[in-house]
This record gives sequence, C-alpha cells and structure tokens, in this order.
Amino acid sequence: MAFVDLISRNPEQRLSRFPFKTDIVQVAPPAPNMLPFRPTLCPRCFAPCNPMNGVCPSCNPIPPPIPLVPSVPRPDAMGMPDYGDINTDRFMMTNMLHVVNDVLREGDEKVAPENNVTSPGDVDTAPTSSAGSSSPQTTPCGRCGQDYVAFCIECHDFLCSSCVSSHEKDHRVIDTPVSSQPSSRKTTPPSASAIVQSPIVEPLPPFNEEDYQNCERHSEEKLAFFCQECVELVCKSCTLKEHARHSYMTLREAYMRFRPTVEELLGKTHVEINMLDLSFDAAEKMTQSVVDKSQEAVDGVHKIFQAHREALAQREKEVCAQISAIADLRLDSLTKERENIETVLKSLRSLSSSAEKALGENNHGQMLVIHFKLLEKLQNCNAYGFGRNPVEDDSFIVRSNTSAAQDALKNLCKLTTAPYPPLCTAVGEGLFHPRVNRLCTVILCTKDRAGEACLEGGERLFVQLKSINSGGTQLPVDIRDNQDGSYSINFRPRQKGEHQLVIAIRGQHVQGSPFTLIVDGGREYGRFGVVTQVFGSEGSQNAQFCRPWGICCDQQGNVIVGDRSNHRVQVFDTNGVFKYKFGTEGVRPGQFNRPAGVAITREGHVVVADKDNHRIQVLKIDGTFLFMFGSKGGNDGQMIYPYDVAVNQVDGRIAVTDTGNHRLLIFSQDGILLGKFGYKGYLCGHFDSPRGIAFNDDGHIIVSDFNVHHILVIHPDGTTARILGSQGNGNGQFMRPQGIAVDHMGNFIIADTRNNRIVIMHPSGHFIAKFGVPGSAPGQFDRPTSVCVLPDGRIAVVDFGNSRIQLF
Repeated sequence: MAFVDLISRNPEQRLSRFPFKTDIVQVAPPAPNMLPFRPTLCPRCFAPCNPMNGVCPSCNPIPPPIPLVPSVPRPDAMGMPDYGDINTDRFMMTNMLHVVNDVLREGDEKVAPENNVTSPGDVDTAPTSSAGSSSPQTTPCGRCGQDYVAFCIECHDFLCSSCVSSHEKDHRVIDTPVSSQPSSRKTTPPSASAIVQSPIVEPLPPFNEEDYQNCERHSEEKLAFFCQECVELVCKSCTLKEHARHSYMTLREAYMRFRPTVEELLGKTHVEINMLDLSFDAAEKMTQSVVDKSQEAVDGVHKIFQAHREALAQREKEVCAQISAIADLRLDSLTKERENIETVLKSLRSLSSSAEKALGENNHGQMLVIHFKLLEKLQNCNAYGFGRNPVEDDSFIVRSNTSAAQDALKNLCKLTTAPYPPLCTAVGEGLFHPRVNRLCTVILCTKDRAGEACLEGGERLFVQLKSINSGGTQLPVDIRDNQDGSYSINFRPRQKGEHQLVIAIRGQHVQGSPFTLIVDGGREYGRFGVVTQVFGSEGSQNAQFCRPWGICCDQQGNVIVGDRSNHRVQVFDTNGVFKYKFGTEGVRPGQFNRPAGVAITREGHVVVADKDNHRIQVLKIDGTFLFMFGSKGGNDGQMIYPYDVAVNQVDGRIAVTDTGNHRLLIFSQDGILLGKFGYKGYLCGHFDSPRGIAFNDDGHIIVSDFNVHHILVIHPDGTTARILGSQGNGNGQFMRPQGIAVDHMGNFIIADTRNNRIVIMHPSGHFIAKFGVPGSAPGQFDRPTSVCVLPDGRIAVVDFGNSRIQLF
C-alpha cells in the first residue's frame, strides 16, 4: 500500500500519526436539529455521490460515514476538504481511505476482546505511544530513515529535509509538518466494530503484500497495482516509469471492482460449460451413430451386391442352358440329316452302278428301269435340298451390352446422403440486387459431405428474412423444392434498407449465412434523364454499330447489343467498355441475318431474334451455339420476321413477337411451342406489327403494338388483356412504340420511337416521366428502338439512328 506508513497499525497510536497538520474530532451522532452527514465522494471508488442521499451512482449502496474528518474543512470545487497544497486525486485518496479502514478494523479486532475501548470523552487527542511516551510519533523518511518534513505526490513517499533537496526536480513535493503540541480537545475513537459490521460496506479481503508476485522489471518490488490501459499488473516503480501517464489502481481496488464482473462471468462460464458438455455428449452420440449407420450401410451394400451376384450367377446358368439346348437341337437335326443323306447316297450309288452296267451290256430293258429309278431319286434329292448347305448353323452370338450394363451398375446401388450445410451455396439476383416490391429469387444448391451435388430434394430448410431498419420485422418467404437438390427462395421486400437473410439446414447455417441484403428503393424519376455514359458510333469495327436494335443485360451488368446490320452481337461491360463480339452473316448455327431483339435467360444464356432468318437462336454468353427453333411460315412454331424476345425469369418461358404474322408465340425454355396469342386487327387482343415485348415479375406480358401506337398488357393465362396509351405526343401517348423494359419497381419503360423519347409508365397506365428530344447530342435521340434496366437501376437505350448506346 502506498500509505501503509501514514497511520500506525496500533490502535492506540492511530490518531497521533495522521500526516497532515489538523485537529481530529470524533464523529458523533447528529443532533436532533442537524441533518445526518452525507459524504460528497464515495470512499470506495471516489466518484461523486448524490448530494441528496449520499449514494454512489457506481457502487449503488450508501457509502459509510468517514470516521476521521478535519475540524475546519474548507470544501473545494468537488466537495473535498482542502488540506492545503496536497493533491486530492482519486488514486491517492482512495488508497488513503482503504488504509484507514483497514487499520481501524485491524485495531478493533485486537482491542475489542480486551474491553480497552474507553468511553467518549476519556481519550485525549494526543494519546501516548505504546512505550508510554507523551511526545507525538513521526514517520521516518522513505529513503534515509530520518524524520520526514515533506511528501512527494509522484513517488507517494515521505522525505526528510536532506532528501527533499536531492529529489527529482519535476516531482511535486509538499510540506507536511507534524504537530508537536497535543490538542486539548477530547475525542473518542470511533468503534471499529461499527465500521466493520456496517451493513452498507462490503468487507474487504485480507490484505497481505507478501502474497503478491514480484515485478519482472523491478525484482525487489511487488506487483501491487493494476494498469487499466495495459491490462496488466505493475509495481510502484512501474507506475512512475513505464506506466507513468497511464490510469491505474491498487490491486485491492481492482479486486473489489472486478470481482462482481468475474462472478457474473463465472456464472455465464458455468452455463456455457454445461452447454458444451451437452454438445460434447451429442457429438459423441453422433460419432457412434455415424459408425453404426455406416456399418449398416456397408452391410446393406454387401447384401445388394450378393443378391445381384446370385442373380448374375442364375442368369449365367440360364444363358448357358439356353445355348446347350439350342446346340442339342441342332445336333439332333444334323444327325438325322446325315442319316438321310447316307440313305439317299447309298441308293444313288447302287443305281449309278446298275446304270453303268446296263449301258455297258446294252441291256435295253434294264436301262429303262434304271432310268426311271434314277429320275425319281434325283427329284427327291432336289425336293429335300440335298447337296446344299445344312439347314442348321453354328451361330452363337453373345452380346454383352456393355454400355447398358455399366449404366445399370452405376444406378444399381446409389448412395444418397443429406446435404452438408457448410458446403451448400446460395446464388441469385436476390442476394446482390434486391429491390423494393420486386420478386427476388435466391437459389440454394445443396451438396453432400463429399462435395458432390445432391440430386434429390426433401430437405427441410429454415429461412428467415428480417428488416433491420424496422427493428427486425420478419417478412414472408416462399420456399420451393425443385426435387433436384436445389431450392428456390422467393421474397418481396416492402421497404429499402438493410435486411438479413438466414438460410439453415438442421440448425446449421449454409455457406455465407446470414446474408446481408441491401434493398434498393428503386429509381426516382423526378430528376431523371441525365446521361451517365455514351458509347458507340457508326461503323463495323469493334464498339461500332450499324442500325442497332435490341439490348439486354445480365446479372453482372454486362450489356448485350443486337448489332442488326452488322449481323452480329456485341458485349460490353457495365461502363460501356467493349469486351467481345460473336456472329457473322449467314444461315448456319451461330450465324445471323439482321438480328434484332436479344434477351438473357436465368442460366445467363443469350436468346437472339434472328429476324431475317425467321428463327430464334440460343447461345452461351461467349457466343457458343446451343440450339435454335423456328422457321419461316405461319404454322405452329413458325414465324415471319420475329423482332423481339423476352424471357420469364421465374419459369424460363420465351416469348417472341411474330411481327409478320401479327401474333405472339410462347415457347418453353427448350424451344417447344406452348401457345400463341393474337392475330391482325385493331381490337384488344389484336395486333398490327407487334414489336417490343417484356415480362413483369407477376408473369404479365407487355407488348408494344407498332402500327396501333399503344401498349398491350396480357394476363399470364392469356385470357384477358388491357390497352395502355394512344396515338399522339402528349403524356401517356405514343408514336410507333417499340422496345419495352420493366424496372425494379414494376414500372414500364417504353421506347417511344417516333416521338424520339423514353416514357416511364406505371402498370396502371398512369404517366410518370419522360425524357429525350430529337437530335444527336447526349440525351437526344434519333428513333430509339430498345431499352433495358441495369442491375444498378440505370437505363440503357439503343439510339438507333445515331448508332450508339446511351446510359441514364
């Protein structure tokens, strides 16, 4: 303790060695007309107390009354008595109060049993020492042992007159003379038991510096302090050197401050230990279960293959028996055939010999008889086919059917395990570009413990979507099992801001979960129409166009343009930088003849309306041909000059504007015709040269009717439709509209071609905004033909007549 020498540990001397020049008085109970004493500072933590009740806001209980107070206190700005030049910082005063409390309690324990505590008024303010001397006791200098005359604030040590002159010049040293004249005032020492047994003060732990460890830097000193900034134990010298400007406290004070926290942490630790014990037990059980189940699976595999081995052996016997049976039949037939041949052969040989003899002897009668016999035999030989190949053959062809057998073996015993959450991945636009009021989709692809894709569904998922900005409000989520090991998670955010998406399997997060989603509130069209990027010019080189028509973008923001009169497709990044191109003029797969509309599938493939080849081609994003469908004509599945295509991102359906036949064609994602809608006319459900087409999130089909100057919105079931707009140049009117896109809020963005502008319209038909005027400057148009919405909300426009692309 820094102030261990301030007060004698002998209770008879404890009042005579107080280091400050002051009179000491007994704290008596307050008189009836006086208010009780309430300290202004807490003696435990030295924080300011509540002036109304004396309660410390940090320690909570009402601090005990301070037993020793000066007779003439002069409160300073913080309410502490002023003792001259002495520093009243928290460290010094806290230690002093602790020592006082400790010494009083220790003395009370020694005096109380002997009944040596005198009654009030019987003790002089300058009690004699234990040796009976009436002179006041002094504290020796901490360096040389002489009587002290001063005290160093930084060193917390007493100094004699000689040591003061040689002490560090930058330390604060104050004079602290000890009174040599005993006071005439009587005082009664406060009862130590009243302090120790007070229900307000928690008893301090036993204090013994000998139990402290030695400092590694200063081996002769004890680690009696705690540095709060470095979180380590330090000694007295450390507080003056290495930790001079740090905030520190005594080890006793640190113990009292952190003990409640340690006890709380200890309770939490016990709870966590119990939970870990349960987890360990569960892991042990699961370990044994894995061993048992794997052995059961191995035994099952042995049984399956043993059964198939027996079946193979049986099949082997059956095939061999079949071969033997056929061989026996053939052998019997050949034996009979040989016997017949031998009989005929013997007869013919006999007749031949007789005929030769008759001819040699000129026996006319015998010759005539033999003639008819030979004729009959030869006719019989021809009838039975004698002289030709045997009726039986030796063919025994065994076909192994290896490929079928190998496929059967692969599917013979197929192992299926549950998905392993840490290897399951989530993908989809819903993770990266969620929009308010837009249907967002996340695809969960499951994998087993070996990292192989799961091919079966049936797993129960836990999916939770919360809006962080609205206090954790949960949003509805739709989960669809695709029965192929993947799951579609659909949701529709209702407000912008931060959301949290949790995806778990059997209580374990999948890879990347929980996901933080930043939902975009959609584009504000109040100050719309500012050009952010313009790229392209007329020509046939890279990044040049010749009468471009269609445009779309993928989830990464790449821009795909149908360069119509250059008979190719060009791909740019989200900033309009050219990346690559594919396609040449021709009729073969991967070649084009004036391609127009383009669209992107859920898998990232490009669908191209090969207009003058009267077909649709599907290619990879790098131009690799996949398949095509359609041909010139008006029958089912045929088309004439298809201008535009659109892909439903939910079910993959492909919609085509069959412009020459004045109708729409709906195909599956594999190019199989599913239905058609409309024919030439001017009523609802009729078309006159339909051009642009798009799907919205609800599955409605939006079509621009080029020659009728309006927009048609068709219900997903194709039974009803409604018309938006009319001919003209006012708000909500069009002149030969073409390309259509749907923004993240579900609004329609329409290329009003002959009005040289872009129109934004609410799905209800309400006009929202427009921008663009005729011209070639940025922000101006020459017959815009197509539009698309990038993932970041920007709008890309094909400026057909100016052979360029503009981003807004």
